[in-house]
Amino acid sequence: MQQAIDLPNLYARGADFFGEVAKFSPAVLEGLKARGVEVKTGRGEESGLHGVIVRTDGALEGGADTRREGEWRLAPAN
Repeated sequence: MQQAIDLPNLYARGADFFGEVAKFSPAVLEGLKARGVEVKTGRGEESGLHGVIVRTDGALEGGADTRREGEWRLAPAN
């Protein structure tokens, strides 16, 4: 989960696309550009995303966006 949350952010606001340009590989940026998507920087890339995966054995795996103040930790059972 943490690896997924740590991936560079990309979001669309109307016809404009914003993201963490420096974190994308040149190949990804070129692929996006070939599809008409030019990623601009500097507008709200700090998502604050959190997530939890429930594994088939019932184990929980979480992640939190380090771009913000979030953190993941498993609370002790009551």
